[in-house]
Amino acid sequence: MKTYNLSAQPRTEIGKKASKLLRNAGLIPVGLIGGERVDLPYAGALKEGERVVDLGNNKGIIVTSLAVKAEDVRKLIYTPEIFAIDLDVNGAKKTAILKEIQFHPVKDEILYIDLLEVNDKKPVVIEVPVKLEGHAEGVKAGGKLSLSMKKLKVKAVYTNIPERLVINVDNLGLGKTMQVGDLSFEGLELTNAKNAVVCAVQLTRAARGAAQAAAAANIGAEYQETRHNMGFMILDAFAKASNIAFETKRYGDVAETRVKNKQLLLLKPSTYMNLSGNAVKYWMDKENIPLENVLVLVDDLALPLGTIRIKGKGSDAGHNGLKNIAQMLGSQNYARLRFGIGNDFPKGTQVDFVLGHFSAEEKKLLEPRIEVAVEAMKTFCLSGLGFTMNNYNNK
Repeated sequence: MKTYNLSAQPRTEIGKKASKLLRNAGLIPVGLIGGERVDLPYAGALKEGERVVDLGNNKGIIVTSLAVKAEDVRKLIYTPEIFAIDLDVNGAKKTAILKEIQFHPVKDEILYIDLLEVNDKKPVVIEVPVKLEGHAEGVKAGGKLSLSMKKLKVKAVYTNIPERLVINVDNLGLGKTMQVGDLSFEGLELTNAKNAVVCAVQLTRAARGAAQAAAAANIGAEYQETRHNMGFMILDAFAKASNIAFETKRYGDVAETRVKNKQLLLLKPSTYMNLSGNAVKYWMDKENIPLENVLVLVDDLALPLGTIRIKGKGSDAGHNGLKNIAQMLGSQNYARLRFGIGNDFPKGTQVDFVLGHFSAEEKKLLEPRIEVAVEAMKTFCLSGLGFTMNNYNNK
Protein backbone atom coordinates (compact mmCIF):
# COMPACT_ATOMS: atom_id res chain seq x y z
CA MET A 1 0.00 0.00 0.00
CA LYS A 2 1.31 3.44 -0.89
CA THR A 3 1.88 6.07 1.81
CA TYR A 4 0.46 9.58 1.90
CA ASN A 5 1.96 12.33 4.05
CA LEU A 6 -0.56 14.56 5.80
CA SER A 7 -0.12 17.29 8.39
CA ALA A 8 -2.88 18.09 10.88
CA GLN A 9 -3.44 20.34 13.85
CA PRO A 10 -5.53 19.59 16.95
CA ARG A 11 -8.78 21.46 17.47
CA THR A 12 -10.68 21.96 20.68
CA GLU A 13 -13.78 23.63 19.29
CA ILE A 14 -16.21 21.03 17.96
CA GLY A 15 -19.80 21.12 16.71
CA LYS A 16 -21.54 22.37 13.56
CA LYS A 17 -20.72 26.04 14.07
CA ALA A 18 -17.03 25.38 14.68
CA SER A 19 -16.85 23.00 11.70
CA LYS A 20 -18.44 25.61 9.43
CA LEU A 21 -15.91 28.22 10.50
CA LEU A 22 -13.11 25.76 9.73
CA ARG A 23 -14.42 25.08 6.23
CA ASN A 24 -14.77 28.80 5.56
CA ALA A 25 -11.08 29.08 6.41
CA GLY A 26 -10.11 26.37 3.89
CA LEU A 27 -9.79 23.65 6.54
CA ILE A 28 -11.64 20.35 6.94
CA PRO A 29 -12.60 18.86 10.32
CA VAL A 30 -11.15 15.40 10.89
CA GLY A 31 -11.78 12.76 13.53
CA LEU A 32 -8.90 10.36 14.24
CA ILE A 33 -10.31 7.21 15.83
CA GLY A 34 -7.84 5.44 18.09
CA GLY A 35 -6.71 1.99 17.16
CA GLU A 36 -7.13 0.46 20.63
CA ARG A 37 -10.01 0.42 23.11
CA VAL A 38 -9.48 1.76 26.63
CA ASP A 39 -11.04 0.90 29.98
CA LEU A 40 -13.57 3.30 31.50
CA PRO A 41 -13.37 5.37 33.54
CA TYR A 42 -10.22 6.46 31.68
CA ALA A 43 -7.42 7.40 34.08
CA GLY A 44 -4.83 8.53 31.54
CA ALA A 45 -4.03 12.08 30.49
CA LEU A 46 -5.69 13.38 27.35
CA LYS A 47 -3.74 15.47 24.87
CA GLU A 48 -5.01 18.55 23.08
CA GLY A 49 -8.00 17.70 20.89
CA GLU A 50 -8.52 14.24 22.41
CA ARG A 51 -11.74 12.98 23.97
CA VAL A 52 -12.99 9.57 25.10
CA VAL A 53 -16.07 8.12 23.39
CA ASP A 54 -18.04 5.61 25.49
CA LEU A 55 -18.60 2.32 23.61
CA GLY A 56 -20.52 0.64 26.45
CA ASN A 57 -19.53 -2.25 28.72
CA ASN A 58 -16.96 -0.02 30.43
CA LYS A 59 -15.01 0.36 27.21
CA GLY A 60 -14.19 3.49 25.27
CA ILE A 61 -12.06 4.73 22.42
CA ILE A 62 -10.00 7.88 22.11
CA VAL A 63 -10.99 10.19 19.26
CA THR A 64 -8.77 13.12 18.36
CA SER A 65 -10.40 16.16 16.78
CA LEU A 66 -8.12 17.54 14.06
CA ALA A 67 -8.15 19.97 11.18
CA VAL A 68 -6.37 19.59 7.82
CA LYS A 69 -6.03 21.86 4.80
CA ALA A 70 -8.58 21.08 2.08
CA GLU A 71 -5.90 21.30 -0.61
CA ASP A 72 -3.78 18.72 1.24
CA VAL A 73 -6.40 15.94 1.01
CA ARG A 74 -7.59 16.31 -2.58
CA LYS A 75 -5.14 13.72 -3.94
CA LEU A 76 -6.08 11.44 -1.05
CA ILE A 77 -9.83 11.68 -1.66
CA TYR A 78 -10.29 12.02 -5.41
CA THR A 79 -8.49 8.87 -6.48
CA PRO A 80 -9.34 5.16 -6.77
CA GLU A 81 -6.09 4.30 -4.96
CA ILE A 82 -5.79 3.50 -1.26
CA PHE A 83 -3.12 4.81 1.07
CA ALA A 84 -1.55 4.33 4.46
CA ILE A 85 -1.54 7.88 5.82
CA ASP A 86 1.58 9.10 7.63
CA LEU A 87 -0.09 11.63 9.89
CA ASP A 88 1.90 14.42 11.55
CA VAL A 89 0.05 16.07 14.45
CA ASN A 90 2.30 18.88 15.69
CA GLY A 91 5.33 16.62 15.39
CA ALA A 92 3.65 13.47 16.77
CA LYS A 93 3.64 10.68 14.17
CA LYS A 94 0.70 8.34 13.68
CA THR A 95 -0.37 5.92 10.92
CA ALA A 96 -3.98 5.87 9.74
CA ILE A 97 -6.27 4.84 6.91
CA LEU A 98 -9.25 6.64 5.43
CA LYS A 99 -12.42 5.34 7.10
CA GLU A 100 -15.26 7.57 5.94
CA ILE A 101 -15.91 10.86 4.12
CA GLN A 102 -19.00 13.03 4.46
CA PHE A 103 -19.89 15.15 1.42
CA HIS A 104 -22.34 18.01 1.09
CA PRO A 105 -25.61 16.55 -0.30
CA VAL A 106 -25.69 19.07 -3.17
CA LYS A 107 -22.21 20.53 -3.60
CA ASP A 108 -19.09 18.47 -4.20
CA GLU A 109 -17.72 19.70 -0.90
CA ILE A 110 -16.06 17.65 1.83
CA LEU A 111 -17.76 18.22 5.18
CA TYR A 112 -15.93 15.80 7.45
CA ILE A 113 -13.31 13.04 7.34
CA ASP A 114 -12.91 10.05 9.67
CA LEU A 115 -9.46 8.45 9.92
CA LEU A 116 -8.73 5.17 11.68
CA GLU A 117 -5.43 4.76 13.47
CA VAL A 118 -3.70 1.48 12.56
CA ASN A 119 -0.71 -0.58 13.62
CA ASP A 120 1.12 -3.65 12.35
CA LYS A 121 -0.61 -6.02 14.80
CA LYS A 122 -4.36 -5.39 14.69
CA PRO A 123 -6.29 -6.26 11.47
CA VAL A 124 -8.46 -3.60 9.87
CA VAL A 125 -11.19 -3.72 7.21
CA ILE A 126 -10.70 -1.56 4.14
CA GLU A 127 -12.09 -1.50 0.61
CA VAL A 128 -9.46 -2.40 -1.99
CA PRO A 129 -9.86 -1.72 -5.74
CA VAL A 130 -10.32 -4.71 -8.06
CA LYS A 131 -8.36 -5.14 -11.27
CA LEU A 132 -9.27 -7.79 -13.86
CA GLU A 133 -6.55 -9.33 -15.99
CA GLY A 134 -6.52 -11.90 -18.78
CA HIS A 135 -8.81 -12.65 -21.73
CA ALA A 136 -11.94 -14.53 -20.66
CA GLU A 137 -13.01 -17.59 -22.65
CA GLY A 138 -16.55 -16.23 -22.68
CA VAL A 139 -15.40 -12.99 -24.29
CA LYS A 140 -13.70 -15.00 -27.03
CA ALA A 141 -17.06 -16.72 -27.57
CA GLY A 142 -18.85 -13.40 -28.07
CA GLY A 143 -19.79 -12.42 -24.51
CA LYS A 144 -19.18 -9.15 -22.69
CA LEU A 145 -17.08 -8.94 -19.53
CA SER A 146 -18.60 -6.80 -16.78
CA LEU A 147 -17.22 -5.80 -13.38
CA SER A 148 -19.96 -5.63 -10.75
CA MET A 149 -17.80 -4.84 -7.71
CA LYS A 150 -15.06 -2.28 -8.26
CA LYS A 151 -13.87 -2.69 -4.67
CA LEU A 152 -13.86 -5.56 -2.16
CA LYS A 153 -13.74 -5.35 1.62
CA VAL A 154 -10.48 -6.83 2.88
CA LYS A 155 -9.57 -7.67 6.48
CA ALA A 156 -5.87 -7.81 7.27
CA VAL A 157 -3.03 -6.04 9.02
CA TYR A 158 -2.60 -2.84 7.03
CA THR A 159 0.99 -3.69 6.07
CA ASN A 160 -0.30 -6.79 4.20
CA ILE A 161 -3.03 -4.99 2.25
CA PRO A 162 -2.17 -4.58 -1.46
CA GLU A 163 -2.87 -1.52 -3.59
CA ARG A 164 -5.35 -3.58 -5.64
CA LEU A 165 -6.75 -7.10 -5.91
CA VAL A 166 -5.77 -8.66 -9.23
CA ILE A 167 -8.23 -11.27 -10.51
CA ASN A 168 -7.44 -13.48 -13.51
CA VAL A 169 -10.48 -14.16 -15.73
CA ASP A 170 -8.90 -16.37 -18.41
CA ASN A 171 -11.13 -19.36 -17.54
CA LEU A 172 -14.38 -17.42 -17.12
CA GLY A 173 -16.83 -18.87 -19.65
CA LEU A 174 -19.82 -17.48 -21.48
CA GLY A 175 -22.68 -16.72 -19.09
CA LYS A 176 -20.47 -17.55 -16.09
CA THR A 177 -19.83 -15.48 -12.97
CA MET A 178 -17.06 -15.13 -10.45
CA GLN A 179 -18.26 -14.69 -6.88
CA VAL A 180 -16.48 -13.53 -3.76
CA GLY A 181 -16.45 -17.12 -2.49
CA ASP A 182 -14.45 -18.17 -5.56
CA LEU A 183 -11.57 -15.85 -4.64
CA SER A 184 -8.70 -16.25 -2.20
CA PHE A 185 -5.66 -14.09 -1.50
CA GLU A 186 -2.84 -15.08 0.81
CA GLY A 187 -2.97 -13.26 4.12
CA LEU A 188 -6.27 -11.54 3.31
CA GLU A 189 -9.86 -12.22 4.37
CA LEU A 190 -12.67 -11.02 2.10
CA THR A 191 -15.64 -9.90 4.20
CA ASN A 192 -18.21 -9.36 1.44
CA ALA A 193 -21.05 -11.87 1.06
CA LYS A 194 -19.68 -15.10 -0.43
CA ASN A 195 -22.35 -15.20 -3.14
CA ALA A 196 -21.83 -11.59 -4.24
CA VAL A 197 -20.94 -11.45 -7.94
CA VAL A 198 -17.62 -9.74 -8.61
CA CYS A 199 -17.55 -10.08 -12.38
CA ALA A 200 -19.36 -11.96 -15.12
CA VAL A 201 -19.25 -12.69 -18.82
CA GLN A 202 -22.68 -11.57 -19.90
CA LEU A 203 -24.34 -13.10 -22.90
CA THR A 204 -24.97 -10.59 -25.65
CA ARG A 205 -28.43 -10.68 -27.22
CA ALA A 206 -27.21 -12.94 -30.02
CA ALA A 207 -25.22 -15.22 -27.73
CA ARG A 208 -28.06 -15.42 -25.20
CA GLY A 209 -30.57 -16.45 -27.86
CA ALA A 210 -28.26 -19.10 -29.24
CA ALA A 211 -27.48 -20.53 -25.80
CA GLN A 212 -31.11 -20.67 -24.67
CA ALA A 213 -32.21 -22.12 -28.00
CA ALA A 214 -29.50 -24.76 -27.88
CA ALA A 215 -30.46 -25.71 -24.35
CA ALA A 216 -34.14 -25.95 -25.20
CA ALA A 217 -33.43 -28.00 -28.28
CA ASN A 218 -30.86 -30.20 -26.51
CA ILE A 219 -28.22 -29.20 -29.06
CA GLY A 220 -24.81 -30.25 -27.83
CA ALA A 221 -23.79 -32.63 -25.08
CA GLU A 222 -23.01 -29.75 -22.70
CA TYR A 223 -26.73 -28.92 -22.46
CA GLN A 224 -27.93 -32.40 -21.60
CA GLU A 225 -29.57 -32.66 -18.18
CA THR A 226 -29.32 -28.92 -17.53
CA ARG A 227 -32.15 -27.17 -15.68
CA HIS A 228 -33.44 -25.74 -18.95
CA ASN A 229 -33.77 -29.28 -20.31
CA MET A 230 -36.09 -30.47 -17.53
CA GLY A 231 -38.88 -31.30 -19.97
CA PHE A 232 -36.60 -33.57 -21.99
CA MET A 233 -35.45 -35.31 -18.80
CA ILE A 234 -39.08 -36.12 -17.91
CA LEU A 235 -39.77 -37.46 -21.41
CA ASP A 236 -36.60 -39.57 -21.29
CA ALA A 237 -37.73 -41.03 -17.96
CA PHE A 238 -41.18 -41.79 -19.44
CA ALA A 239 -39.61 -43.51 -22.43
CA LYS A 240 -37.26 -45.56 -20.25
CA ALA A 241 -40.10 -46.68 -17.98
CA SER A 242 -42.15 -47.63 -21.06
CA ASN A 243 -39.23 -49.45 -22.70
CA ILE A 244 -39.44 -47.34 -25.87
CA ALA A 245 -36.85 -45.32 -27.77
CA PHE A 246 -36.92 -41.95 -29.52
CA GLU A 247 -36.39 -41.69 -33.26
CA THR A 248 -35.18 -38.55 -35.01
CA LYS A 249 -37.90 -37.31 -37.32
CA ARG A 250 -39.10 -34.00 -38.70
CA TYR A 251 -38.88 -31.13 -36.17
CA GLY A 252 -37.63 -33.37 -33.37
CA ASP A 253 -37.19 -36.74 -31.69
CA VAL A 254 -40.40 -38.76 -31.43
CA ALA A 255 -41.46 -41.84 -29.45
CA GLU A 256 -44.85 -43.56 -29.48
CA THR A 257 -46.47 -45.85 -26.91
CA ARG A 258 -49.82 -46.83 -25.44
CA VAL A 259 -51.17 -46.11 -21.98
CA LYS A 260 -53.90 -48.74 -21.62
CA ASN A 261 -56.28 -47.87 -24.47
CA LYS A 262 -54.76 -44.47 -25.25
CA GLN A 263 -52.19 -43.78 -27.95
CA LEU A 264 -49.44 -41.42 -26.75
CA LEU A 265 -46.84 -39.48 -28.76
CA LEU A 266 -43.79 -37.98 -27.01
CA LEU A 267 -42.05 -35.10 -28.79
CA LYS A 268 -38.69 -33.47 -28.07
CA PRO A 269 -38.49 -30.52 -30.51
CA SER A 270 -35.21 -30.00 -32.31
CA THR A 271 -36.15 -26.48 -33.35
CA TYR A 272 -34.80 -23.51 -31.48
CA MET A 273 -36.82 -22.71 -28.38
CA ASN A 274 -38.53 -19.69 -29.92
CA LEU A 275 -39.77 -21.93 -32.75
CA SER A 276 -41.11 -24.79 -30.61
CA GLY A 277 -44.60 -24.12 -31.92
CA ASN A 278 -43.56 -25.31 -35.39
CA ALA A 279 -42.85 -28.80 -34.06
CA VAL A 280 -46.01 -28.94 -31.94
CA LYS A 281 -48.24 -27.75 -34.77
CA TYR A 282 -46.71 -30.11 -37.32
CA TRP A 283 -47.23 -33.25 -35.19
CA MET A 284 -50.71 -32.19 -34.09
CA ASP A 285 -51.73 -31.86 -37.73
CA LYS A 286 -49.93 -35.02 -38.83
CA GLU A 287 -51.46 -37.20 -36.10
CA ASN A 288 -54.78 -35.34 -35.97
CA ILE A 289 -54.37 -34.52 -32.25
CA PRO A 290 -56.98 -32.11 -30.81
CA LEU A 291 -55.80 -29.18 -28.68
CA GLU A 292 -57.39 -30.56 -25.49
CA ASN A 293 -55.13 -33.64 -25.76
CA VAL A 294 -51.89 -31.64 -25.82
CA LEU A 295 -49.73 -31.37 -22.69
CA VAL A 296 -46.61 -29.17 -22.84
CA LEU A 297 -43.79 -29.74 -20.33
CA VAL A 298 -41.91 -26.61 -19.26
CA ASP A 299 -39.21 -25.82 -16.69
CA ASP A 300 -40.20 -23.04 -14.28
CA LEU A 301 -37.88 -20.77 -12.29
CA ALA A 302 -40.80 -19.47 -10.23
CA LEU A 303 -41.40 -22.85 -8.59
CA PRO A 304 -39.27 -24.59 -5.96
CA LEU A 305 -37.20 -27.52 -7.19
CA GLY A 306 -39.39 -30.53 -8.00
CA THR A 307 -42.72 -28.74 -7.55
CA ILE A 308 -45.37 -29.64 -10.13
CA ARG A 309 -48.15 -27.32 -11.30
CA ILE A 310 -50.61 -28.27 -14.03
CA LYS A 311 -52.76 -25.66 -15.75
CA GLY A 312 -55.21 -25.75 -18.61
CA LYS A 313 -54.36 -22.33 -19.99
CA GLY A 314 -52.43 -19.17 -19.22
CA SER A 315 -50.02 -16.57 -20.54
CA ASP A 316 -46.51 -17.37 -21.72
CA ALA A 317 -45.02 -15.39 -18.77
CA GLY A 318 -42.20 -14.25 -21.03
CA HIS A 319 -41.23 -17.78 -22.08
CA ASN A 320 -40.40 -17.63 -25.80
CA GLY A 321 -41.19 -21.29 -26.37
CA LEU A 322 -44.71 -21.02 -24.92
CA LYS A 323 -45.23 -17.76 -26.79
CA ASN A 324 -44.45 -19.42 -30.11
CA ILE A 325 -46.68 -22.40 -29.36
CA ALA A 326 -49.59 -20.03 -28.65
CA GLN A 327 -48.90 -18.17 -31.89
CA MET A 328 -48.80 -21.34 -33.97
CA LEU A 329 -51.89 -22.86 -32.34
CA GLY A 330 -53.81 -19.58 -32.29
CA SER A 331 -54.66 -20.07 -28.62
CA GLN A 332 -53.24 -20.02 -25.11
CA ASN A 333 -55.79 -22.63 -24.03
CA TYR A 334 -53.49 -25.63 -24.03
CA ALA A 335 -52.48 -27.66 -20.99
CA ARG A 336 -49.00 -27.31 -19.56
CA LEU A 337 -47.12 -29.14 -16.81
CA ARG A 338 -44.78 -26.70 -15.08
CA PHE A 339 -41.87 -28.36 -13.28
CA GLY A 340 -39.95 -26.25 -10.75
CA ILE A 341 -36.19 -25.94 -11.19
CA GLY A 342 -35.74 -23.54 -8.25
CA ASN A 343 -34.31 -20.05 -8.24
CA ASP A 344 -31.47 -20.17 -5.70
CA PHE A 345 -29.02 -18.00 -7.59
CA PRO A 346 -27.40 -14.58 -6.98
CA LYS A 347 -28.66 -11.53 -8.80
CA GLY A 348 -27.44 -11.32 -12.38
CA THR A 349 -26.67 -15.05 -12.74
CA GLN A 350 -29.99 -16.37 -14.06
CA VAL A 351 -28.62 -17.60 -17.40
CA ASP A 352 -25.70 -19.31 -15.67
CA PHE A 353 -28.15 -21.02 -13.30
CA VAL A 354 -30.67 -22.11 -15.95
CA LEU A 355 -28.00 -23.54 -18.23
CA GLY A 356 -26.19 -25.19 -15.33
CA HIS A 357 -26.35 -28.82 -14.23
CA PHE A 358 -28.06 -30.14 -11.13
CA SER A 359 -25.93 -31.01 -8.13
CA ALA A 360 -25.75 -34.57 -6.77
CA GLU A 361 -28.12 -33.63 -3.93
CA GLU A 362 -30.59 -32.06 -6.37
CA LYS A 363 -30.54 -35.15 -8.57
CA LYS A 364 -31.51 -37.33 -5.59
CA LEU A 365 -34.45 -35.03 -4.89
CA LEU A 366 -35.46 -34.96 -8.57
CA GLU A 367 -35.67 -38.72 -9.16
CA PRO A 368 -38.95 -39.30 -7.27
CA ARG A 369 -40.38 -35.98 -8.51
CA ILE A 370 -39.75 -36.94 -12.13
CA GLU A 371 -41.57 -40.21 -11.47
CA VAL A 372 -44.55 -38.19 -10.19
CA ALA A 373 -44.45 -36.06 -13.35
CA VAL A 374 -44.49 -39.22 -15.50
CA GLU A 375 -47.51 -40.54 -13.60
CA ALA A 376 -49.22 -37.16 -14.04
CA MET A 377 -48.73 -37.44 -17.81
CA LYS A 378 -50.32 -40.89 -17.83
CA THR A 379 -53.24 -39.65 -15.73
CA PHE A 380 -53.75 -36.75 -18.15
CA CYS A 381 -54.03 -39.23 -21.02
CA LEU A 382 -56.47 -41.51 -19.22
CA SER A 383 -58.58 -39.16 -17.08
CA GLY A 384 -58.21 -35.69 -18.54
CA LEU A 385 -57.05 -32.31 -17.32
CA GLY A 386 -59.40 -31.66 -14.40
CA PHE A 387 -58.74 -34.96 -12.65
CA THR A 388 -55.00 -34.58 -13.16
CA MET A 389 -54.95 -31.05 -11.72
CA ASN A 390 -56.91 -32.13 -8.65
CA ASN A 391 -54.63 -35.08 -7.95
CA TYR A 392 -51.19 -33.73 -8.76
CA ASN A 393 -51.05 -29.97 -8.13
CA ASN A 394 -50.51 -30.48 -4.41
CA LYS A 395 -48.73 -33.80 -4.60
